[in-house]
Amino acid sequence: MAVNDGRMRFPRRFQGSLPGAAPLPFAQDLARRGFRKYHERILLSGHAQLVLALFALIGALASLEAAGGGSAGERLMDILFVLVSTGIGLWALRRYLSQLSRAQFLAHQAECPGCATYARFQVEPGGHPPGAARLRCRACGHAWIMQAAGDPGDR
Repeated sequence: MAVNDGRMRFPRRFQGSLPGAAPLPFAQDLARRGFRKYHERILLSGHAQLVLALFALIGALASLEAAGGGSAGERLMDILFVLVSTGIGLWALRRYLSQLSRAQFLAHQAECPGCATYARFQVEPGGHPPGAARLRCRACGHAWIMQAAGDPGDR
């Protein structure tokens, strides 16, 4: 890492993946990672949300069980924990389903319309439509556009 004009410069492979860094546009991110790693990253992120939902369910059930005894203040605190855990669990479940849907949407577009080859394409350099990538099949040379799914903030 070189320090230049007071700011640290990171190798290109880390750009866009640092906390607080602006996400790369869809086409650049897809070209940099490749489709399989990009798709795998979405699936891993979604399954991490599923694990969070399961932990929240365990927390809600444990708090619900503990709510049976104790003083009024303890019962109120236990009910509050049940509500918070349930809220976190529902948010995580919604996020999991969203990520799964996004991964499926991208996977359906990864097949070449010309020769039905799956995920063997290269991202063409140059101007891409916003939230999309221009692709070219490595097998037959057919070109098509892959649309990104969801918010850019979800990536």
